[in-house]
Amino acid sequence: MDILNLLIAGTALLISVFTYFVHDRRLKQQEMQINAYQLQKQKDEAIEEKKAVIRANVIKGEKGRRIIKVYNAGKAIANNIDIKLLGDGEFIGGSNPFPYEFLNPQDGTEMSLFMYIGSPDKLLVELTWDDEYQRNNKHRQMLTL
Repeated sequence: MDILNLLIAGTALLISVFTYFVHDRRLKQQEMQINAYQLQKQKDEAIEEKKAVIRANVIKGEKGRRIIKVYNAGKAIANNIDIKLLGDGEFIGGSNPFPYEFLNPQDGTEMSLFMYIGSPDKLLVELTWDDEYQRNNKHRQMLTL
C-alpha cells in the first residue's frame, strides 16, 4: 500500500514538473515575441518621427482659378520641397513659390493655376522633398481640377 501511494505521488510530481516546464517554455516564447514586437514598434515610431509626408490638394477658386495646396502631413520638417506638373495639358501659372525651403509639420503653402477652355480635368504632380530620414523623397499624386 505504501509503495502504491509513493508511486502515485511520484507520478503526480513528475506530471506537475513536466507541465510546469512546458508551460514555462511557452510563456518565455510568447514573452520573446512580445518583446520583439515592442522593439520593432519603437523602431518604427522613431523612423516615423524623422519622416515628412508631403501631399497636395486642389481648392477651386473663381473664374478658372485653382489653388494647389501643398502641405506636410508628417511629423518632421520637410526641406527643399518641389512640385512638378506632369502629363499633358497647358496651364497658366500664377504664383509659384517652389522650390520651397522648408515646411514644418502640419504647415502648408499654395500655388495658383489658371484654367482655360480645353484644360484637362486631372493633373499628375510629382512632389519631391528631403527630410531627416531620407533625401530625395518622391510622391506622385493625381489631382482632380
